[in-house]
Amino acid sequence: MKQNISWYLVLLLSIVFVACQNEAKVNDFDETALDIPKSEEATLKYIADVEAFKDTMQQRGPLTVVRDSTSIEVTGYFDGDNAMLILAEFSQTQLWHYFQGDNVVLLKEIKSDTFGRDTYTENQFFYNATQLLGQRTRIAPSLDSLSNSPFTPMTIDSTDMRAKPTEVTGAAFGYMYGY
Repeated sequence: MKQNISWYLVLLLSIVFVACQNEAKVNDFDETALDIPKSEEATLKYIADVEAFKDTMQQRGPLTVVRDSTSIEVTGYFDGDNAMLILAEFSQTQLWHYFQGDNVVLLKEIKSDTFGRDTYTENQFFYNATQLLGQRTRIAPSLDSLSNSPFTPMTIDSTDMRAKPTEVTGAAFGYMYGY
């Protein structure tokens, strides 16, 4: 009988030990994906932090990628192996892809149009890991005055690539890695 109690005690201690191990694994859950901004305001605060430290990041590029006979100049800003910003410039367009983790959280698109005079348009698209959170636009007569122009709401069709965060993220990595 004493031998059975010893085995039960060993079994009970083993169960407690395994339960504690499993609880530790649950507590070690990687919550970085949960830190993705959940609003435009939170995204802009995060982008301000990225911009503040951009000069201390590792710059990769510029490198030239050719897509559909268009040369695209691409520059990436990385914190270690993590992309923080990928800038693609081509034919009067700049695309600023701001990353948090492996996801684009903001796509800033600046275009210049020349129809007798220059006009600059900035479009911003806010994302979480799975959906477009919002979009806005502003127009100015010069690049310098663009930052002083107010944003207005805009809408894009749901079939537009810019409405799909996974496609925007894939395109940004495609620019950086040349595929």
